[in-house]
Amino acid sequence: MGNEPLEEETPLSLGDFPDDIQLAFDLYHKIQDTWEFNSGTYLGKNLTGIDGLMNILEIEDKRTALNFVLMIDSSRQEYLTNKKKGSPKEQ
Repeated sequence: MGNEPLEEETPLSLGDFPDDIQLAFDLYHKIQDTWEFNSGTYLGKNLTGIDGLMNILEIEDKRTALNFVLMIDSSRQEYLTNKKKGSPKEQ
């Protein structure tokens, strides 16, 4: 209400993260989602061919990139599961 937001209350943007994290998000968004057909449950990313994609994106530290992708996906799975259940843990 007329006040400027405090810096610590401002949401992060992708540019606020280190390059490795930005690359992981870029990679993550290029990987196909897998959904359970009948229930519409998110099953995670289909990691088939991720090595080829990492080569195309010229990602050198593939292990770190994969770990970040898995962390991002785990958070997304948890969020979607809680959202589907109507859990108060939603963020």
